[in-house]
Amino acid sequence: MHLPRPVPLREAETDLVWVIVPFSRPENIEQVLANFLRQKFANKKLVLVENGRARGAGRELAHGWRGNSALLVLTSESHQSDAKNTALAEVKKRGGGFCVTMDDDDWYGPQYLTEACGYAKTYDVIGKSRHFVSMDGSLWLCARERANRPAAWLTGGTVACWAESAPEYPTASWGEDAMFCQRALKQGMTLFGTDLYHYLYRRSSNAHHAWRIAPQKLREHESERGAFDLGHLGQEELRVVTGERLVEVKSLLACREDAATLVPTATPYGVTHVAT
Repeated sequence: MHLPRPVPLREAETDLVWVIVPFSRPENIEQVLANFLRQKFANKKLVLVENGRARGAGRELAHGWRGNSALLVLTSESHQSDAKNTALAEVKKRGGGFCVTMDDDDWYGPQYLTEACGYAKTYDVIGKSRHFVSMDGSLWLCARERANRPAAWLTGGTVACWAESAPEYPTASWGEDAMFCQRALKQGMTLFGTDLYHYLYRRSSNAHHAWRIAPQKLREHESERGAFDLGHLGQEELRVVTGERLVEVKSLLACREDAATLVPTATPYGVTHVAT
């Protein structure tokens, strides 16, 4: 099967990438900044949309960053969907551009932004359709769809698109990203799931998530949809997520038809993606 090659955005002012972070947990401010500053893609701007308990925290950060054009702080209602719509509307007012979403409690590797931007001129909506999940001390692989393929579903916290053509997020307390993808497909837009690396969905106690579900129920839910438990990897977890350690993943999927697609390949643009 012929797959599209990533076409990188030029890191020029016209190709400024907007990193949208709905921010409702002030205790995660250091993680938000670390995820943003970790990115290798240079020409980026952080759009911090404060809401809920985090109202005011973003303004405090902006005061410390005064004079730094890499930060824009907005305020929205309590729903994640409101925060994302507020950010997209603001980007449109400022001339539009490519927007990449990050959640305030997940982990994003240094190449996450670069990889998403690599497909910005080929597909309308880009994200992760297969990814790693950290929960209950174990690393899981959420394998609903094959990686590096056109997709019908993208996980929340990884959705990237052009502000000018983005559908509106529906008002919802959770599941807004899945509904956003459905709206995009109905409008004839194309979705693409990148490789399974560079992103880790972190699941902690129910109190920190919009989707309230017991850990055991979550494991059962993900298992029914093709997730696999890689076991406890401790400090090695992020090395697996970034593709540095493939033994665990390859052995787990050895009996599956796509086991051979797990070898990361460096493109001429420095974007690591899944070889096929």
